Amino acid sequence: MSMTDYPAALAEVLTDFAFVTSRAERAELLIDWADRFKPVPSWVAVPPYPEERRVPYCESEAFVWACPREDGTLQFYFAVENPQGLSAMALAAILDATLSGAPSNRSLPCRQTSCCASSATTFPWARVRG
Repeated sequence: MSMTDYPAALAEVLTDFAFVTSRAERAELLIDWADRFKPVPSWVAVPPYPEERRVPYCESEAFVWACPREDGTLQFYFAVENPQGLSAMALAAILDATLSGAPSNRSLPCRQTSCCASSATTFPWARVRG
């Protein structure tokens, strides 16, 4: 995929990361994003979280929900069970900030499942690897 295939806000964040060359700067940027992480609200889900919401291959035990908004867009919610999972928290914050509220047709490929007691979307591309 090229950057033009991503929603504009996500492409902008990815471009920011691409310009970071030092390991220390990258860590600082990840920590900054991780500090913005907001855990899934209890009205969406409470532990133990359902396995179908688990992000495959994520060592931080991350879970994701995509819930429909009244305007037809999606709101993303994340849980990261590992309190040391800064990379997972950073990715969750980035995806929330850049994809929540974006038109559903600008989101990446998805499949239908249930969420928030109604129909919504789970995104298989939201895989956090180690």
